[in-house]
Amino acid sequence: VNIFGGIVRCDLIAQGIIDAVKEIEVALPVVVRLEGTNVEDGKEILKKSGFEIITATDLTDAAKKVKYSIDERFIGISVFSYNQMKKNSDYSILFDNINEK
Repeated sequence: VNIFGGIVRCDLIAQGIIDAVKEIEVALPVVVRLEGTNVEDGKEILKKSGFEIITATDLTDAAKKVKYSIDERFIGISVFSYNQMKKNSDYSILFDNINEK
């Protein structure tokens, strides 16, 4: 999730993310990058949620945290290794053979 905006209230966005995670019963970690009004409050709300919601400082940080999360929980998604990603200087994630439920 990437939220960026000067007047966007990140505390409200954070609560919305938590509500969505509850409603759809997300079984995987969610990486969230917030930037805007009340960003620290939003991050604190996500941290205290009890869900596996990982905050990121920017898109590069988010990509690294997604990659780490995938490496920790192999779920059928192949990802460039960190060294390959670094060499190519893009943080592309390749999704192979994902079947819709």
